Amino acid sequence: MKAYEWLNLSHQEIKNNFAPKLNEKASSILSQLTNEKYTDLKTSDSFDINIKSVGGEIVEAGFMSRGTYDLLYIALRIASMSVLTDGNIPPVILDDAFSQFDDLRLIRAIDLITENDEFSQTILFTCHENYKELFKKYND
Repeated sequence: MKAYEWLNLSHQEIKNNFAPKLNEKASSILSQLTNEKYTDLKTSDSFDINIKSVGGEIVEAGFMSRGTYDLLYIALRIASMSVLTDGNIPPVILDDAFSQFDDLRLIRAIDLITENDEFSQTILFTCHENYKELFKKYND
């Protein structure tokens, strides 16, 4: 079998098995992070990303605000880790991953990470002072 055929076979495997799980998990995470404003995420064969709003509008990721765009990629990263590890995410290091989020989105993201049993440990680096106050509720 030639390299091209192996690559084509790999692409089909990803398309048929990995992508549907990734889309489902990322959609669930995105819905939680956006308070169900965006409920469905789809990646295409060419890795374009589209999301659907509750009203049914389909939006290409490139047309989202910077904060929503970052939210989308956080959802995809977490979903990828979850799918690849069968829900047993190893320790994760995040370096200012939420810097574009407003306080409400930041709280949802922190809730997702701290209340999700799939995460074994998360280390978050940031230079933002408001994180201290937000994290105080998790130390009680």
